[in-house]
Amino acid sequence: MKRSKISEKWRGNNIYPNRYAVLYILPAVLFMICLCLFPVLVLIANSFTDLTMVGKEVHFVGLQNFKEILSSQDFYRQFGLTLLYVAASVLAEMVLGFFLALFFQVSVPFKRLARTLMILPMVATPVAMCFLWSIMYNPKMGILNYLLSLFGIGPQPWVSSPATAIWSIILVDIWMNTPFVFLIFSSGMTALPQDPFEAAIVDGAGFWTLIRSILLPTIKPVFTVVLMFRVIDAFKVFDLIYVLTGGGPGNATETVNIAVYFSAFRYYKMGHASAMALIMYIFVFLLSVAVVKKGKLSLA
Repeated sequence: MKRSKISEKWRGNNIYPNRYAVLYILPAVLFMICLCLFPVLVLIANSFTDLTMVGKEVHFVGLQNFKEILSSQDFYRQFGLTLLYVAASVLAEMVLGFFLALFFQVSVPFKRLARTLMILPMVATPVAMCFLWSIMYNPKMGILNYLLSLFGIGPQPWVSSPATAIWSIILVDIWMNTPFVFLIFSSGMTALPQDPFEAAIVDGAGFWTLIRSILLPTIKPVFTVVLMFRVIDAFKVFDLIYVLTGGGPGNATETVNIAVYFSAFRYYKMGHASAMALIMYIFVFLLSVAVVKKGKLSLA
């Protein structure tokens, strides 16, 4: 009887279970904090120094690295090219992923097979896919120019021309990441209740009315999540550009990430590269907060 009363009292008190729950997850939380926070702290510390990789003595330089970066026309060109890359690729992926997910909500033949084939670019190794696309972009032996020749179109320079290089890389990014957007939108649409749509159809609502008035408002949280993930991921892209063009031809595809790599491992200016990376880190963080806040305001 006494034991029963103690157990009931323990179950009725929320302090002890919560305390034990915190102790259980505390090691994992501390490990993740150290794993994520330590590199950021090192990055911040290095950005205020003239750290190099040639054995030179390190000195504190304050805001000198930031002043050099923000007063450089090259940085603004690289930043503008990065914004173009993010805007074009993310916008195309959002539109294509949304309408593909909408299409697959309808019963179509070989639906499972088509969905499986669609996600293959997402599960493949990015570097391997980049090498595959570099072969396809080859101006002499590439299959893309061969297909264009069947329609009487001459060979295109693709990644070898400053005018088309960035757009060719954006095309590869769209091909690789649209399946991710498709999967998230498809999951969100599948989880939506069907009653509002059926009622609207009975009332005579058309296809675009259903999308504009019912589907888009109810799927806004999914839009916010997908947009945030894709924007962050697009700002971090490096392997795609480095494998396909290496930042060239010239500096036509030299985004901020490529410039950080060159500054650190070609010119050995680690402090300067850390400051550039920190500027982008702050910008992407503020942009992510704005996207989340905008999504919450839209839902309110």
